[in-house]
Amino acid sequence: MMKKQIKALIELGSVYLAFSIVLDYFLSGYPILLWSALAIAFFIFAGTIFSVLWQHNPRTSTGTDQSTNHDDDLTRFEYLCDLAINQGDRNAGEILTERVRSLAFAAAAYHLNISETVLRIMIEQDPRSLDTKIGDQPILLALTTRGSLIREGESQTLQNCVKTIGEWTN
Repeated sequence: MMKKQIKALIELGSVYLAFSIVLDYFLSGYPILLWSALAIAFFIFAGTIFSVLWQHNPRTSTGTDQSTNHDDDLTRFEYLCDLAINQGDRNAGEILTERVRSLAFAAAAYHLNISETVLRIMIEQDPRSLDTKIGDQPILLALTTRGSLIREGESQTLQNCVKTIGEWTN
């Protein structure tokens, strides 16, 4: 994106220079007209330069672009689920497990009103103490187990975990 902006600025600068030289050549005998024409040209080219500089990456900052990016994330998540559950892809299962596990940590920390770091320490020290605090078996399984949460052809654990994460974060 930055290379396009630099190229556009160089082109605009070249056009502005050529335009100024042409104006100076034709209006050099009339200083009032020359200065007026150069001022107008300056403001026109300044506007176009600012428009080039204000161009931004379409994946950022506007609400509609974020929703498109959000849809892309959901599509990728759905694709990972299909690969892991329906096709038995171990790599997709590991990636999906890590994503669900990180979401589970964030949701549980939010639900318990503690930081994720404190939650991780609590799980390392005494995972059974969280049984009553969390109360949801799929989330507790996601937080305390080290292996994959995904089994080929079995999606109930994942569905329950994602459902609880959604409920806790709303």
